[in-house]
Amino acid sequence: MIELFLQAVQYNVYAIVCKERMSVNFLYIHTHDSGRYLDPANCPVSLRGVESLTESSVTFKNAFSAAPTCSPSRSALLTGRWPHSNGMTGLAHRGFELNDESVHWVRHFNQADYETVLCGVQHVAGKKKDLGYQRILDGTDDYFNNPKSASPAWDEHNADLAVEYLQSSHDRPFYLSLGLHSTHRPFPSVPESLSPRGHHSPPEILPDLPATRVDMEGFLTSLQTADRVIGRVVEALKSSGRWEDTVVLLTTDHGPAFPDMKGTLYDGGIGVALYLRVPGFADDGRVEKAMISQIDIYPTVCRMFSLPLPKNTQGLDLNSLLRGEAESVRRYIYAETSYHAAYEPARCIRSGRYKLIRHYGPDETILPVNVDDSPGKEVWKDAGYFRRVRSEMALFDLLLDPRERDNLIDSDEYGEIQNELSRELDVWMIRTDDPIRSGKIPRPIGSRLNRRDAWSASEEAYE
Repeated sequence: MIELFLQAVQYNVYAIVCKERMSVNFLYIHTHDSGRYLDPANCPVSLRGVESLTESSVTFKNAFSAAPTCSPSRSALLTGRWPHSNGMTGLAHRGFELNDESVHWVRHFNQADYETVLCGVQHVAGKKKDLGYQRILDGTDDYFNNPKSASPAWDEHNADLAVEYLQSSHDRPFYLSLGLHSTHRPFPSVPESLSPRGHHSPPEILPDLPATRVDMEGFLTSLQTADRVIGRVVEALKSSGRWEDTVVLLTTDHGPAFPDMKGTLYDGGIGVALYLRVPGFADDGRVEKAMISQIDIYPTVCRMFSLPLPKNTQGLDLNSLLRGEAESVRRYIYAETSYHAAYEPARCIRSGRYKLIRHYGPDETILPVNVDDSPGKEVWKDAGYFRRVRSEMALFDLLLDPRERDNLIDSDEYGEIQNELSRELDVWMIRTDDPIRSGKIPRPIGSRLNRRDAWSASEEAYE
């Protein structure tokens, strides 16, 4: 069977596998708020567990999420539709939901007679049972109400469950989704005996101070928990004898929870690590530099597994890229924000070199409530960051300004670039029927938000 599957991937002969059900499994591993630090090449600490997978995977060096916030990002990957199209314009645990749960790919695996299994985080529905998984290994329905979920032990426990499942006998092919809480805040505490000089530097957008170094050490400690879990699960898959008949996808939802990263349309917010392992394919650890969006994974997986592809799918099939028949599939990357803790809508378009961001909300300054609490946030507050007026539009030359700090929107030299990106962004918004074009995006009845002038998302939310 695996030979037929590889032929389907490499030669696009999907009819070969349509006559007989394939026994090829699918393992989807995803972390929380890791960005591109999940990449061993970009991380200051060793990630041996991730490396055990990536050494025989396609590494997508220029992968981007559809949104820099949790539920919208995950929903795009799992439905192949942009958040403003699938309805997930805010957070699932705050009352936002898909407008059509039948397009979630777990439903397609169910129809193809797979055993569909969930363990740990999902964050696309308010309750896990609503998604349609046949088994939920961890026995919880909403991890946000589980006080143990923020501890590293919860991820380790779920790793135990996933390992046990992989090593058990199966009479059907499986689809297993393993969601890790790491590297979501709060980060684990680090030893007080470790001097500031012994800590790693924070992301370069933040000032290098003792407090931000300690915070970064907590993030990296959490990342190493995720790495241990990934390594254990990969090893279990290998020892179970299913390594050669299991496709593995490893990624994260968006950038890390530091100021000007998570929740923003900068590359630090939408840039993600992404690895795809297909048995017998790219065993030399191929690196793919073409830009892709996580929304493209949905049609790619559906084609690989001969699953029905809904006509309203908006992602692009990457199989021609995987087979080496195309150098790229995308000229532009798009991403969006609407609701997080409060309403702060924005849209962006990114080419290989340039990015245009539009802000649509009524606020002239960044809302602190949409920035996760952290030492870096406190430092920037004291320095006046949240009093700075934000431009309605921003244009960046990513080659000369990779940190996205020099807004070129008023530069005559970049006028043609601005016009091109603005025109293409309009085309995308019209084609996908983006509701922001008609005014404020409505939110579900009963959904909960913080006050716009709140400092922290931990403050009381209202309906």
